[in-house]
Amino acid sequence: MKVLLRTLIILLLTLPLSGTLRAQTQIADSLRRMVQNHPQQDSVRAYYLVRLAEELIVTDLQEAATHSKESIAIAEKIKSPVSLMRSYFTLAKVYAEEGNIDSARNYFMRSISITQQLGNLISETKYTTQLGAVESRIGNYETALKILQGVIPIAEKSGSANLLAAVYGSIAGIFFEQNDYTKSLEYELKGYQLSKIKEDIRIITLISNVGQSYGALGNTDSALYYMHLAVEKSKFYGDSIELADCYSALGDQYRETRNLDSSIYYYQLALTLYNDNGYENLLVGGTYGGAAEIYLLRKDYKSALEYYKKSEALLEPADFQDQLEYTLKGLANTYAGMGDYENAFKYALKYESLHDTLNAIAKTSATEQLERKYSIAQKEKEIELLNKEKLLQQKEVNQQRLIKNLLIAGVAVLLMIAFLLFNRYQIKQRAGKQLQLQNKVIEEQKQRAEKEQLRAEKSEKFKSQFLANMSHEIRTPLNAISGFTSLLFDEESPEKKLRYLNTIKKSTDNLLVVINDVLDLSKLEAGKMQFEKAPFRLHDVLNLIYETFELKAAEKKLNWKLQVGEHVPPLLSGDAARLTQVLMNLTANAMKFTTAGTVVLSTSADPVAKTITFSLTDTGPGIPKDQLQKIFESFSQADSNKKSSGGTGLGLTISRTLVEMMQGTLEVDSNEGMGSVFSFTIPYTIPTSAEWQLLQQNELVYEEDMGEELQGISILVAEDNEYNQLLIHDMLKRYIPNVTVRICKNGKEILSALAPVTTSNDSGITANDFHLILMDVQMPEMDGFETTAIIRNELKNSIPIIALTASVIRSDIDKCLEAGMNSYVPKPFSAKELLKAIGSSLGKKMDGRHKENSTEEDKPVLSETIIQPTEKYQWIHLDHLEHLVAGDAVQVTRYLRLFYELIPARMSTLKKALETQDFTLIRKTVHVMKPQMASLGLSRAKKLAETIESNYHREERITGDVELLMNDCTAALEEVKNELKVNS
Repeated sequence: MKVLLRTLIILLLTLPLSGTLRAQTQIADSLRRMVQNHPQQDSVRAYYLVRLAEELIVTDLQEAATHSKESIAIAEKIKSPVSLMRSYFTLAKVYAEEGNIDSARNYFMRSISITQQLGNLISETKYTTQLGAVESRIGNYETALKILQGVIPIAEKSGSANLLAAVYGSIAGIFFEQNDYTKSLEYELKGYQLSKIKEDIRIITLISNVGQSYGALGNTDSALYYMHLAVEKSKFYGDSIELADCYSALGDQYRETRNLDSSIYYYQLALTLYNDNGYENLLVGGTYGGAAEIYLLRKDYKSALEYYKKSEALLEPADFQDQLEYTLKGLANTYAGMGDYENAFKYALKYESLHDTLNAIAKTSATEQLERKYSIAQKEKEIELLNKEKLLQQKEVNQQRLIKNLLIAGVAVLLMIAFLLFNRYQIKQRAGKQLQLQNKVIEEQKQRAEKEQLRAEKSEKFKSQFLANMSHEIRTPLNAISGFTSLLFDEESPEKKLRYLNTIKKSTDNLLVVINDVLDLSKLEAGKMQFEKAPFRLHDVLNLIYETFELKAAEKKLNWKLQVGEHVPPLLSGDAARLTQVLMNLTANAMKFTTAGTVVLSTSADPVAKTITFSLTDTGPGIPKDQLQKIFESFSQADSNKKSSGGTGLGLTISRTLVEMMQGTLEVDSNEGMGSVFSFTIPYTIPTSAEWQLLQQNELVYEEDMGEELQGISILVAEDNEYNQLLIHDMLKRYIPNVTVRICKNGKEILSALAPVTTSNDSGITANDFHLILMDVQMPEMDGFETTAIIRNELKNSIPIIALTASVIRSDIDKCLEAGMNSYVPKPFSAKELLKAIGSSLGKKMDGRHKENSTEEDKPVLSETIIQPTEKYQWIHLDHLEHLVAGDAVQVTRYLRLFYELIPARMSTLKKALETQDFTLIRKTVHVMKPQMASLGLSRAKKLAETIESNYHREERITGDVELLMNDCTAALEEVKNELKVNS
């Protein structure tokens, strides 16, 4: 049973993720029609042929082989390396399933060779991993392990966490086969952690395998935890076959612990799902065998016989001898228990025959290994005897020669002795020189090893410091975003709402700038921190600092002041984000250490020297004189405050470096018990009138104007996350008039939408009518890189493609452009960023110029968009939702329907998690419920969710909070149901 589950990791790399054979048959029929409608021998026909072959591997190997070979012939004719690569790989899988291993290896190596030529790391990882799986299936574990270990750096370089997780899972399967369960668990956990980065349906198998490894090690509690977690994941993804596999694994585990009731319960659940989906394979045969064993232990011979017979019917044709051995033994025992000794004897003979055969194979292998060892030992003994004989003969000859020489002349003997002594001296001299040379080599190796160790220690220290820096730098703006967002939900005043939103937006922008630079490792390692030079309003920076810490100062009852000198210029040219970063760090330190009194941020300027000075004064505890320089060291704080201050001690180090790069010096003046003053003076530049006009011009750009330039376009969106789908769809519909948006969940759906057919698709437009694709880079089944390669190389389509990526690392961005994408938009993105990228890709003028005919009356009036409270319902607040979508009734209905469809499933998960006291699952579930509750104004439920998430040390309170939250959601569901009826 465990062996079969582990093979699914490899299969999931290449086979469709459909839940039933019925679904695969429907896909195959659709692809057959595509092939028939496209007789021309080109890359499109080759693509449909190889897709059809992939679908048929499970159901019809002969037809799959035929289509693969035809696709190869077309690919060779048109000289398409991408088509040839996929066709070779598909034919290799067919040969592997047929048992023709030599041919399978041949075509695997051909396909891998092409991936290396194309530099396609994703495909190279998939294909090489499949080759390792084939070697593992035929028992070549050493070869398989070597292949899979070799593919790890390729998978890491590809940037796909799911692929690397699959490789680790496959390596774990090999160790499991060899009964090394500790190693197996080690690699399973590596794969599981990676799969959570971009989770999809493949995580189910990884979780189940972790549970089985724990079970094999005798850790029953951990085994059952992960197996039940796999069940929940299967239900979440709605895959009945994966759920059946997980139930079967639970049946196995409970059988091992002799919990017969639970074991048969889960076996029956698994078999019901298999039968409902018409699913029959070796795993089903093993499940029948496991259930039969439980019935046999209960002495229910009739049921045991029925299930053993079904197991035999599935396992015997497939020649799965290991499992069949146990089934035959079980049949013999069952017939014996029933008193049918004739059939009992018949199956006992079958069992003994198969058992002897399997043992003979094992004995033959062991005998061959012993024979090889014996042969080597014998040869070593023969060599040793020959050497001894040569030594004895040499001694005898020397003795005879010595006697002869003594008889001839004593002088000759003396000469011989002298010669031997001289020869020995020369040998000792040569040995001494060789020893010196060896010692020198060893010393050099030792020095190199010490250097490598020192380099590794420095690298590890850099990584630790990098992570700590990142944590420190994002904490303060995140605190502002979180605080003002909470206030926003409860604030009624439109003016304050606008003010809070503005502060949140500025903090978010500042946070993104910091993250983008911190994450660029190449810049940090090379010491190349880039500074921007652009015009900005100084009062915007100072007001952001003041508003960010206004709430903190009020909580601590501090007198928080902002003072601006007379000659301070209102407009500056430089890096506003870096200046904000320094002032944020200094203010955060002052607020943290000051418990009573005043904190003042002041600024003054010298118009003659063209310098500006910033000072942060506090009435905190002060710093001892002997600690003034230590506070600027990484991870250090003044001793007197170390216990109460918290933090990592990196803020001042970062600030001093940034100030020095601004051509200034960060100084501190402090006396213990009398507060501190941190100050720095930097040169300033006034922006030119052209720069200032450009800043004003960009500020006058409205999303509506940008959208007017794009009206009437049709856009394909590839995005697998349901909320990102809704966000992108609503953002495009809001700003682009008459836009047509089609949402696709993965790359395969994008290719279907672009298929060159004459009829229109379900969006009402033909493939040629799409103007642009927004492509998420990481998606299940087929990611953005592979999809783009097929669009460019096989479909020969030059439609503009914009990558949507969460990464801001330069190498990842370059990878998007190298894959054939036209541009990229980093997540999270604003409407302006998205519209500007779309316009640029379509050749539109998106240069920030406002409409020439715009007037004061054309600008949006905020008071006209405010929705008055309706008080129609007790729990949901439609006024909040209507304000969120600017009064669009269609969008209101969409958000209500999304809430009505998603919340019941989340509540079901919460109920089960409460029953098992799975607090980790509870926290994860309420976390994903928060956006739905916030959109409908369920403020108490949202606060309860936040409390549940943060309650790590008082978990006894979680149960009551969850019940209150579920009561609120239940009441809200009734109100949503009523509102949907009214709208319909």
